[in-house]
Amino acid sequence: MSFRIQLALWFFANGIAASAQNIVTTYAGGGSGNGFTAQALSLAYYALATDTAGNIYVADDHHVYKISSGLVTLVAGDGGHGYRGDGGLATRASISTLQGGLAVDAGGNIYIAQQNAATVCRVDAITGRITALVTSSSFSFSNLPYGIAIAPNGDVYYASGDITQPQVFKLTEGTGVVSVFAGTGVSGNSGDGGPATSAHISSVRSLAVDPTGDIYLATGPSIRKVAHDSGVITTVAQQNATSITFDTSGQLYFASGTRVSKMNVQTGAVSVVAGGGSSSADGIPATTAALEAPQK
Repeated sequence: MSFRIQLALWFFANGIAASAQNIVTTYAGGGSGNGFTAQALSLAYYALATDTAGNIYVADDHHVYKISSGLVTLVAGDGGHGYRGDGGLATRASISTLQGGLAVDAGGNIYIAQQNAATVCRVDAITGRITALVTSSSFSFSNLPYGIAIAPNGDVYYASGDITQPQVFKLTEGTGVVSVFAGTGVSGNSGDGGPATSAHISSVRSLAVDPTGDIYLATGPSIRKVAHDSGVITTVAQQNATSITFDTSGQLYFASGTRVSKMNVQTGAVSVVAGGGSSSADGIPATTAALEAPQK
């Protein structure tokens, strides 16, 4: 399967696949092996992220790859199951079920949320070593990590993987303390205008941080924001988004069904930028392209 369809959301938020007419092209995937070029790579894709230099990181079930200038390198995972190799080189460590999420901070450190291994870990940008930040002793069945985002100050946010007890957790940079950031553990859609920790939220499908540091949650029926300074939660859109991300100017992009849309969070204006069409060809206007479950 062409990697174009999964990367569409990230591409449009970062201007890679967009031109004046928003033309879609295949960037990576569609190959039959783990080749050195992006389009030779065969991907069972689960999550992706980008660094400040524009490099792309993509996770399958047991590996994380870096794509830079069309070339692919392995940055984490030896293909083994579970989580083993803590403190060692990430390329020699076993990592598992990476649909939990992937993120990169301003320093190039990679954060991996491993659902099956009940671990949030970090790959150091300088040493290449992997370290568990949150381990299975910190999790119950109801809050295995799903979705991950990094704030400008380095705090790590991740969501519960249990749809019946949705919450968002915060790992404070420097202290390693884990605390509840949003949600009571009771599913719902209430609490706007009050503390996020007292609000009922629906299952969180995706997390994103805007340029100011506010945290956005894609919670099924709506997109909600938690102010980073006050902790107050509000609903910004009634959109059934499965994945969300921001561009550097603060425009929100979200995936819903087979489309990618852009939203001005100040005015609420929404426009479709990709998907909804029937063609899988390259070099066509993005709104005529067929996209299958686009996500970041």
